[in-house]
Amino acid sequence: MYKNLIYLYREMKLVYYALLFNLFVIFLFSLIYYILPDEHFVNINNKSTPLTYMDCISLSTTIQAGVGITNTIPSNLMSKLAVMCQQFILISSNALILYLFIKHHTRKHKYRNN
Repeated sequence: MYKNLIYLYREMKLVYYALLFNLFVIFLFSLIYYILPDEHFVNINNKSTPLTYMDCISLSTTIQAGVGITNTIPSNLMSKLAVMCQQFILISSNALILYLFIKHHTRKHKYRNN
């Protein structure tokens, strides 16, 4: 049983790192969005209310998840560049994780077949 848990941990290590990286990016960009002045983002439900940190976490999470549907939208060039930067990090990290996953499993099956 103990050996199975170690094997499972080694197999899932890449998934854990990907999860931690995505959580780090979510909180990093939510902090960036929160630091930007209120005129950079608009809440489509109520345009007069200032942006809260929870709104920034929601925006960052939906962007990092690839959904992109939120009540907060970027309103000028600086905020649009920040959102595009987060989207680029998302695409790049997903491509890297997919590459590493395929490389790991093809190497494992290659040794198993020999």
